[in-house]
Amino acid sequence: MIVLVRHGPPTVLPGVPPCDWPLADTATCAALGRVLPDLPVVSSDETKAQESAVALGRGFTLDERLREVTRPWSANEADFRLQAQAYLAGEPVPRWESQAAAVDRFSRAARGIVVSHGTVMSLFVASVVGADPLRFWANLRMPDAWVLEEGRLMRLEGVDLAETELR
Repeated sequence: MIVLVRHGPPTVLPGVPPCDWPLADTATCAALGRVLPDLPVVSSDETKAQESAVALGRGFTLDERLREVTRPWSANEADFRLQAQAYLAGEPVPRWESQAAAVDRFSRAARGIVVSHGTVMSLFVASVVGADPLRFWANLRMPDAWVLEEGRLMRLEGVDLAETELR
């Protein structure tokens, strides 16, 4: 079993790279930590993921392979969304890490409870259960938790979207 946890909502700091943005709220991650199974926790080394892992209330290790997809930062939310949609649809996007490279590095690190980021998690989920990565990404919350077990994907609260909304 792998539990994929998307980090909580960050505080966007103009001029600061997204990998260094802190969490805006830790309470939702703390609440999530109370319902997670008893598994080892591994987190991306980006600030918002680390702070989410701390808020879960458990010990954890860091693994840089769980970082978000490498890409240039865009201050324009509409431009970012268009690029992310194209990327998750399988198109190569200039200066974005290849989808195959992102899935490969993430797959080698994913174990136990994984605290990471939406785009790379979406690619990973698609590679494991065949879900549409764009639909999965569009359905993610901050924070969010998904259980991946025996080829099934289920939101931790028990809502199974794998068969209906994500393919």
